[in-house]
Amino acid sequence: MIVSNNKDTKEHPNGASISRDTQGRNKSESSNSEDDETNQTQRMNAILKRRMYRQRQKDERENLQRQQLELGKELVRVKQVKESERARFISTRPPAYFFWKSTAARQQEECARAQMEQNQLNVAVAAQAAYIKTLTNILGKRFESAITSGDYDWGHEKRCVKVTEASLFDAYIQELKKNFTRADEILTTCGITEIHTTDGMRTSVHRRESNGVVDYFQQLNKTVLPFSLNKTGQLLWGFAEQLHSRNQDYKRCGNVSDHDMIVERYRETTALKTGMKIRLLQRYVLHKFHRQMTLSTPGSSFRRAKGYFAEFKWMRLAGADCCLP
Repeated sequence: MIVSNNKDTKEHPNGASISRDTQGRNKSESSNSEDDETNQTQRMNAILKRRMYRQRQKDERENLQRQQLELGKELVRVKQVKESERARFISTRPPAYFFWKSTAARQQEECARAQMEQNQLNVAVAAQAAYIKTLTNILGKRFESAITSGDYDWGHEKRCVKVTEASLFDAYIQELKKNFTRADEILTTCGITEIHTTDGMRTSVHRRESNGVVDYFQQLNKTVLPFSLNKTGQLLWGFAEQLHSRNQDYKRCGNVSDHDMIVERYRETTALKTGMKIRLLQRYVLHKFHRQMTLSTPGSSFRRAKGYFAEFKWMRLAGADCCLP
């Protein structure tokens, strides 16, 4: 048998190569099997990691949801505690506390509104001051050039109509009496009935509807005095008689015989923001009218400097049993 096998080997010289190919295939199959096992292991590890990652995310999400519920409950509890404390605080406060609280809030709002209006007025005044300064410079240059060239007409000053002091005061008195007939209308429409004695002074700016220019400024004030009507009227009238007596060039109009009327003129010196001082000539007319249970005192103030400014005042005193409009 051995000899026969040797002969077979010799007769088939390609047998050795066939055996080597078989060994190579076995090695290749073994290598492929190892690669498959490695890939499968990697896939299993990746799947395991993804499962662990999803589980970790799920745990974190559940933890956050649980914290959210706990914090929501805590927030509700804190709000309930705050509400109970606030209710307990309110129940222990006297009624005067809420009155003064509302008064302080209202005054704070009025102060903020007045500050805003004042800022707007400051801007408007600054713009007007710049405009007036520009016009003054232009007119000054024109005046100087007219004098230099000899074209200035000096005779126009002689043609001016001179108005006497008495005629001016007579016109002011007539206008004041006309204003007294409108006292009820003014006090009804100005808004004085809408404010209370604790509101303090209320200021407002009224503009023209046609062009938005400031028409007039208004100040309203209502107060209660602890005196009788007659005594209050006497005190205020005596104060009005001495109010301007210390001003410059003070003079009472001597041809007025009515004791219920004050007619006077004086000068005021005012310093502008630029530092320039100007003197204002002011004429002041005040009249006292008596009616049943009321005492009305309208007044007018007319100022003349480099322009014209008129101020009208209405003051009405009434007894405690009288209802004002």
